[in-house]
Amino acid sequence: MTKVHLPKQAVNIMKTFAFGDPKKLYAYAGLLFKAKSSVSKQAKNIQNAQEALSFELNTDYKQTLDTDLKRIIVSANKKTSQPEGYMMTSLIDMFQNKVNDYCSHDIQSVIG
Repeated sequence: MTKVHLPKQAVNIMKTFAFGDPKKLYAYAGLLFKAKSSVSKQAKNIQNAQEALSFELNTDYKQTLDTDLKRIIVSANKKTSQPEGYMMTSLIDMFQNKVNDYCSHDIQSVIG
């Protein structure tokens, strides 16, 4: 199995909101990786998209993933009776935005 380098703060957020329930923690992690995989497939032809999705290479995850996860998990559990669907949609949006931000930053650094 490949070791995934999730930022520690992001893991801690998932643990906190799993409230000691390993099934819930596993479900959160599963949704995170399913959303990431979905965006990865959509963006396979976009230059640097895979780098943008890498927890190791895109340093933005270290700074924002915990905050994003907290917002998504809290909103999902407050706003809907289907929190998994809400979380999946929100996580896909988050990863798409990371790719867009990362790739547009690359273009600006080439131009600028």
